[in-house]
Amino acid sequence: MSVYNSVEKVWYGSKETPAFHPDVSAGKVLEFVMKQHYPRIGLIFEPTGEQWTYEELHKTASTIAQNILAKGLTQDDVIGICASNTPYVTTVALAAFMTGIPISSLDPSFDKEGIQHIYGITKPTIMFCDGKILETVTESLRGINLETSIFVVDEKRGAGTIDEFLREIGGTFECPALKYGGDHSAIYLPSSGSTGLPKAVCISHKTLITTSFIEPTSTDTVFCFNYMLSVIEKYQVSVLASPPSQLVLIGQSSKLGTTNVSSVRYYLLAGSAIPFHVLQKIKEYFPNTIFSAGYGCSELGSCCCTGEVTAPNSNGHVRENYQIKIVDEDGNNLGVGETGEIVVKRPFPWLGYKGNPEASKDTYIDGQIFMGDLGYFDENGTLFVIDRKKDILKYKNFQYSPNEIEQVILELPDVVEVSVCGIPDLIATDLPAAAVVIREGSQLTESDVYNYVAKRMVEFKHLHGGVYFVDSVPKTVSGKNLRRVVKEKLIKLYDARKQ
Repeated sequence: MSVYNSVEKVWYGSKETPAFHPDVSAGKVLEFVMKQHYPRIGLIFEPTGEQWTYEELHKTASTIAQNILAKGLTQDDVIGICASNTPYVTTVALAAFMTGIPISSLDPSFDKEGIQHIYGITKPTIMFCDGKILETVTESLRGINLETSIFVVDEKRGAGTIDEFLREIGGTFECPALKYGGDHSAIYLPSSGSTGLPKAVCISHKTLITTSFIEPTSTDTVFCFNYMLSVIEKYQVSVLASPPSQLVLIGQSSKLGTTNVSSVRYYLLAGSAIPFHVLQKIKEYFPNTIFSAGYGCSELGSCCCTGEVTAPNSNGHVRENYQIKIVDEDGNNLGVGETGEIVVKRPFPWLGYKGNPEASKDTYIDGQIFMGDLGYFDENGTLFVIDRKKDILKYKNFQYSPNEIEQVILELPDVVEVSVCGIPDLIATDLPAAAVVIREGSQLTESDVYNYVAKRMVEFKHLHGGVYFVDSVPKTVSGKNLRRVVKEKLIKLYDARKQ
């Protein structure tokens, strides 16, 4: 529960002592947890049906860790991972945590430009990737003059693959002490990149072990990357986590009404907002589920607010050991019900963006992270997030939120996805325009969408820039709309329509 200090105008989470010493490595903590549950199933790889016990995960990760160190890597090196989720990706990541060597991970869907951008910053010594993107990764790293040793992680066929790290060396692996204590970087995590190229966010071991907040029991099955309802039913999944866009797809599945999802007791939604009316409909099929919002960012390494979604844009209460305030344009603290920028103070200092001190200074000011989001707290201490500060646009000097217009458009049953952006205009400044994805076979027209918004909203929020039906809305890997890409597309469509 958030506690509000009316004098300071700051909302506090509860004070709690971390379960582990803040200077211990995440690898040491994971090793401790795995040993407590050796016989239990720790991972299920659904495509092949493989099931790994915690003992198998720990022993395989220990072997990989020994081989990594045998190749001469130290905690000053970096291990790159650009691969799909498989058991060996999991054990490589565990091994990295156990050795204290930072991970630089990237989704395998990234193109050559994205690979070069991130790995040009983090400069991995060795790289694990999928076989199907080996050529792309090799060319990308060669293009930025990185002499990185690359290994295929989803194939076992000798040299140049994960096989090189599975040979028995002998002896017992012991997690080494961290060179820089708990402030040692554990992960260089790409930021969302929703408004530009992603930055490499430094996440420390201290952050990982002191800010985890989902507390599954030893009998829970955690399922966070695949939204197939049949898998939920087959494995009796009890905890899920996904971007809201994946939950929307669940809601549109023809299997939803015939699949048993009663095992799901907790569903964490993070990455963007979900239309509340959509959630209300989906909840009818999940009788035992608490749907919780998780508000945070890559820079925090976790969520600073969590709680059941009880109203549109609600994001729960301040988590333990965090502080949040709302500030106006001049940096003054605001009170209950007043909207301004959300500013978060972490339990521990932030390490910044790797290789980008200027951007770090802009984000981390006086020990606080300026989130770039607009929001407010209600009288119950619940945080409501309105929109990105950068996304607030103007039409003839009236401010409007793209997210607010999107929520109205999503009320239309045949709308699957939408992204609203501003078309630059000399007189109006930003003409609201919408890229809309509709259901296959729908009779909905662009005029229908325009008229619906016109009936529901004030004039300056009407879609003066037009409505454009598109096949898809570009998203980041975390499920956020890539507004910069959508805006470029909408400008072209707007210009073409004017001709």
